[in-house]
Amino acid sequence: MWDKILTPELVFWMKKVSGETEDFDTINAFIEHIKNRADYKIIVVLSTQWKGYDDRKQANIAIRIAGMYHASRFILMMDFLSNKFKEGKLK
Repeated sequence: MWDKILTPELVFWMKKVSGETEDFDTINAFIEHIKNRADYKIIVVLSTQWKGYDDRKQANIAIRIAGMYHASRFILMMDFLSNKFKEGKLK
């Protein structure tokens, strides 16, 4: 199931919207980190609710799940996945 969530499209999008501050190495390290720390079901459920959370709650969730080092990457990923859910492309 991770392959349906953590797609090449996500990686390219994260790289693009980060203003090129992220590269493929840092994003791929983040993806491996998330696979080891989180259950994909939690990520899917969060993506359905993400837009309803304020910035503070999003940051707290990101830190809790991904850790301080990867929190900004987690927020980027969730923004992408929540948009995909809204478009009906994440189930």
